[in-house]
Amino acid sequence: MKKICSIIAIILVYALILVGCAGSASQTTPAQTTTEATTKSTETTVLQPQNYDADPFSLTIPAGWEAKEVEGGAHLYKRYPSMSGEVFDIYVRGTGHNTGDDKKEVETVAGSGNGTALEEITISGHDFWTTKYTKTAKARTLLCCVYNGALFTIEYGGPLYEENPIFQEILDSIVIK
Repeated sequence: MKKICSIIAIILVYALILVGCAGSASQTTPAQTTTEATTKSTETTVLQPQNYDADPFSLTIPAGWEAKEVEGGAHLYKRYPSMSGEVFDIYVRGTGHNTGDDKKEVETVAGSGNGTALEEITISGHDFWTTKYTKTAKARTLLCCVYNGALFTIEYGGPLYEENPIFQEILDSIVIK
């Protein structure tokens, strides 16, 4: 009989522990839910257009986009919740580049990504070589010029990006210092 009472006592202790743990979990769950809801509502707030100033360029980040600083430039992307895959990268990298290195870079990308024929366009008073190509099954545009011995590169794309006026707005806002 003592053995049965001991077993029942142990079972009751475990049951109380489990009930106590379950009560703690239910008390913390609302706080976690509130935190998640707050985070999501903050993430979905649409930002006003803002200026991004770096060396040697500046541009305007459109409303609803974010900018992340990367080595030599910035990575812009469409903000949550759309997660559209729209991206815009701009950076200046390397040293010792000469006229023609920009065209070679664009030719290389065009050749490996089924790119279009190269074209030359002007952005903020500088001549860029450009091609439209495919990278990781997504359509993109690459622009490149030599700037003070470095490669100044712009790459953007995403679903239906050629029909999206936002990319042209970003390009038009670029000021090369």
